[in-house]
Amino acid sequence: MRETEEIRVPAIAFLGEQDGPVERDLKVKLTELFLLEISISRVSLARVHYHDSPVDSVALCLRSDSPPERTLVDKIGKVMRHALGLKSGFPTGYEIRR
Repeated sequence: MRETEEIRVPAIAFLGEQDGPVERDLKVKLTELFLLEISISRVSLARVHYHDSPVDSVALCLRSDSPPERTLVDKIGKVMRHALGLKSGFPTGYEIRR
């Protein structure tokens, strides 16, 4: 499994909410995790387009009073791997935008 890494992109375009049966299940599981995190005020699973990427992506977007703690990022990765049925190899990263 790859280590969590901070990523920074010069521009990101939000294309809309990512939704479907798998995504709804993932959202339920992540909501349980985020109920314990008082610093997070908003969460969305969105279709996004990064500046120079030839394809669109899906991103878990968080609004928080402070940068995410490593333990939270690791917990998110674990929930996502479990929800998607992956044992390892799911890259997790985070971007800090102010």
